[in-house]
Amino acid sequence: MEGDVRDRETLKRAIEDVDFIINLAALVGAPICEQKEKEAWEINYEAVMLLDELRQPGQKYIYPNSTSGYGTRSAVEGLCLEETPQEPISVYGQSKVKAEQELLQKPDVVTYRFTTVFGLSPRVRLDLMPNDFMWRALRQGSLIIFEGSFQRSFLHITDVARCVEFTIEHFDEMKGRCYNVGHESMNKTKKELADKIAELTGCYLHFTELREDPDKRNYSISFKRIQDVGFFPAIGWDEGLNELYNGLKTMHWSNPCANVEYY
Repeated sequence: MEGDVRDRETLKRAIEDVDFIINLAALVGAPICEQKEKEAWEINYEAVMLLDELRQPGQKYIYPNSTSGYGTRSAVEGLCLEETPQEPISVYGQSKVKAEQELLQKPDVVTYRFTTVFGLSPRVRLDLMPNDFMWRALRQGSLIIFEGSFQRSFLHITDVARCVEFTIEHFDEMKGRCYNVGHESMNKTKKELADKIAELTGCYLHFTELREDPDKRNYSISFKRIQDVGFFPAIGWDEGLNELYNGLKTMHWSNPCANVEYY
């Protein structure tokens, strides 16, 4: 069914007689949330809590947050655990963190803190760092990287789906807690990501100190908690980026500003 998650009657109908609620409705990413701050708070926070209000006893709620909530937590301070204080920078991070904090006070809830997701989809997201870097490398033949030492962590989209499935099967063991989702092997710097993409594509790579990223996220993540309950990602760094490379290089790109086609 189609509907707006801000509409009470729509949500009532949507969750009638369901066992699990997996809330993927959101304005995702810092840029769109800055542009549409009112809508971001309505969808990323208020609608999340409305759904909690409307669910019946026993209905289980799975809610994805983001490691964006760790904000300026510098990677030199060590691995971010679930207990590490969150310092969200953007409206996106702030709205998601507030919703998570309140949901964890309620029964039958599991929340995730997903790392930066990458991979192919019917509508490929090009605002995610690995997807963006690969697309630029293939289309433009070059990458200009600033703050290359900043650390992020990455997760293939297949493992997002696997994690949800795993949680449904192990809900009673996992409920009442948040979980960083990813793997330490994909705690990488921006430079490491760019180097790998340059290796795959042969693009020109240039590092500069002349620009700064307004999103100052710089952290490494610990995934021990979710590993302790038995979940490990299946798609590694090399396999995931190779898949992304092989998929994006076959796509047909067009330039709307000129009658020129790119492949």
